[in-house]
Amino acid sequence: MVTQKRLRKDFTYCPETGFFTSNWSKGRYTQGEVCGFLPLKGTMVLGIVIDGVSYKQCRLAFLYMTGDIPMHVDYVNGEPMDNSWSNLRAVTSQQNSFKRGAVQSLVGIKGIDIVYRKNIPRYRARVGTSSGKRKSKEFSFRMFTSQSHALEAAKAWVKKTREEHHGEYTNHG
Repeated sequence: MVTQKRLRKDFTYCPETGFFTSNWSKGRYTQGEVCGFLPLKGTMVLGIVIDGVSYKQCRLAFLYMTGDIPMHVDYVNGEPMDNSWSNLRAVTSQQNSFKRGAVQSLVGIKGIDIVYRKNIPRYRARVGTSSGKRKSKEFSFRMFTSQSHALEAAKAWVKKTREEHHGEYTNHG
């Protein structure tokens, strides 16, 4: 595990830009060069290799600035390529999960699906809460003048409930 002392010896972190630059020339790094690579296919999180170990730059930024590496780091603006200090915050696993994008649903909207009760279609809206439970509510097509009105009501409920329970970590997907 890399230490803050070692990280500061080998690299300079710019809190405004979020870039790490190398303090020496060796192997894959050249002195003064901006460092970073995409560690996994399909990811947009920058990494740095130190002593053969790959580290996410967002976690190294915390080590560099505070001396600690949090379990989870959130990107305030949702951009994982932006490692500027003002864009990073330590979060819990649960807070991090609130920021996840939409999962596959028949409706294509995060937290809303179509279900059938007694052959009557309705939208089921669900939101995870900070207590680890889910709140859910169903919007029957029969209760509204049209299917689109039922969907709008479900979307409004999900948005309000998500903001109430997720606060600053809300992601409407």
